[in-house]
Amino acid sequence: MKIKFLLVAFLALVSITGKSQNNSVDATLVKIGGDTLRGKMMVYPTLFSKNQINEISFIKTVQFENNQGDKKIKIKAPDIQSLSFVDFTGEPRRYINNGRLLQRLMYDGKTKWLRRIAQNLYDGSLVYNERFVSETGEVFDVKFDFKKKLKALTQQKPELADEIEKMKLKDDAILNILRKYDSD
Repeated sequence: MKIKFLLVAFLALVSITGKSQNNSVDATLVKIGGDTLRGKMMVYPTLFSKNQINEISFIKTVQFENNQGDKKIKIKAPDIQSLSFVDFTGEPRRYINNGRLLQRLMYDGKTKWLRRIAQNLYDGSLVYNERFVSETGEVFDVKFDFKKKLKALTQQKPELADEIEKMKLKDDAILNILRKYDSD
């Protein structure tokens, strides 16, 4: 009986401290009007890794503190043009406004690769929706046919079709294809 009580108490303590953990990252925020803010942005790690940022913690509202540390403000996503920072693992990230939420700009070249983030209301997990925008402005929303959409996007370079067909659907592989497509 004591072991069960101690186990429950330990798990409660871990869950409370896990939820209270937060960190900040140096960020640059550009507002819709063009004002640029530099300072610290509050972010929260994911439940399973302290090195991964929970993107839900800022895609609707950004908690921002100026560099002097004397002014904390909350800025809603519709008022933000872009947000840039380096995450806990050293990876630069950029988010842009999609009207009401921030979406991650995965690649910005001849084509744009955007990752829209949503939260599953049932279990709280993250859901990602990918979108490519060609240099002509044509939008390719990706559901289940990722390779097919990528082939359609890069049809001006048919030599990429075989590589697309053989690749694993990982961010690095997709970035590699987009970089090859952009090179002349």
